Amino acid sequence: MSEAEKQRRLLYKLNRQRWIQILAIVLSAMILLTAVFSVLFYHFNKAYYINYTQKSDVDYRVYLKENEFYDKSYAEEGKAYIADLIDRVNVAFLYDVAMDAEDVNFEYSYRIDALMQVKDKSGAVIFDHTDAIVPPTKVEKTGNGLTVAHETWVDYGKYNDLATRFSSTYLKESDSKSSLSLLMRIEVVGACEEFSGNSNDMYTVSLEIPLSSEVVNMSVSSTVEEGDNQILARENETVKNVFMILTIVFAILTLIGVGLFIAFIFLTRSTDINYEIKRNRILQTYKPFIQKLAAAFDTEGYQLLYIEEFKDMLEIRDTIQSPILMYENEDQTLTGFYIPTSTSLLYIYELRIEDYDLIYGRKNDEDDSYVFVEPTEPAPATAKEARRNVRRRVMTRTTALTLLTLLGAALKAAEETKKLQKNKKNKSIGAKTADAEE
Repeated sequence: MSEAEKQRRLLYKLNRQRWIQILAIVLSAMILLTAVFSVLFYHFNKAYYINYTQKSDVDYRVYLKENEFYDKSYAEEGKAYIADLIDRVNVAFLYDVAMDAEDVNFEYSYRIDALMQVKDKSGAVIFDHTDAIVPPTKVEKTGNGLTVAHETWVDYGKYNDLATRFSSTYLKESDSKSSLSLLMRIEVVGACEEFSGNSNDMYTVSLEIPLSSEVVNMSVSSTVEEGDNQILARENETVKNVFMILTIVFAILTLIGVGLFIAFIFLTRSTDINYEIKRNRILQTYKPFIQKLAAAFDTEGYQLLYIEEFKDMLEIRDTIQSPILMYENEDQTLTGFYIPTSTSLLYIYELRIEDYDLIYGRKNDEDDSYVFVEPTEPAPATAKEARRNVRRRVMTRTTALTLLTLLGAALKAAEETKKLQKNKKNKSIGAKTADAEE
């Protein structure tokens, strides 16, 4: 084999290997991007919640009429009180909420009423009377929390006398039960970009005071859900859809790329490469049964029997208990496997580069053999080699176009994502500006 031919074979292998490495890198990047977009889509597709904590409380202090028994003018909460000694009650209401979100626009209103009720034995209301101690009050606030606190006074004697007069006039004392409820009603509306919808809640915090009884035990109740709570966060539909589209597009492009990569590997295999693959596969699989020869096997004096499949050589070896000998020529275009017998039979399996002599050699008319020459111009290709060359050129061009398409799709997707984020930001700024103008 000429030096030019050796150089041509080596150059082709190096170029093919370089393209395989480039395609492998591009495919790895595509797979990585597909995985990243999949994870981001999964992240934005999940339901997320914003945590918040709320609490309520009622503190009260009972102020007493002048008497000779109590040193202080008032009694602390949590005790029992003599009704005839109660003058008035100081009540402090509290509602507090704190959220794990910034810039929440709170719109809340509250009112405090005094509700006096007279009920029969079954609990049905016979008579009621309501006074608005604090009229409805609306407040707006922006932040991550809200506190509503209000202190007021209640004239206990006024409501106790009213209930007593009604019961003594129309009912038997044992047939009725009266009470005074101090109620703070709160309506809170929280709006934030991070919420899936406005948070709209109504709560009641109350202090219950029995009337028309000798001893008074006050009690506190609340409809506020104390402790940690959650509100559904808004799903960013735009970003989620972008990542969903990117995931689908890159997954499809990756599958196409994998198919083209596999096709490129098979279609660009030259006769040299196919020969090497087959030879190496035999050596790796059946290495313990093969002995390599340092020189060509001398077939003189043997009757030559050519075997079509290497597995048949293994059966012959097992039958006659003879080793398989191997020799590869210097040009690495032909590998022969031999099993000689004592009866002068020689079993031969040859692995050669297909049509190599017809493609790269010229015939020596004198000894009816082929010799290799360094051509002054490329040797004419056979029809089979020509078809293979056409497939390679088409494959190379297709691969290049595919890479450009993948790159263009990635750049376009990135640009669309950037535009969507910019539009979202502009809409947010516009909404805030409109709110400010209002």
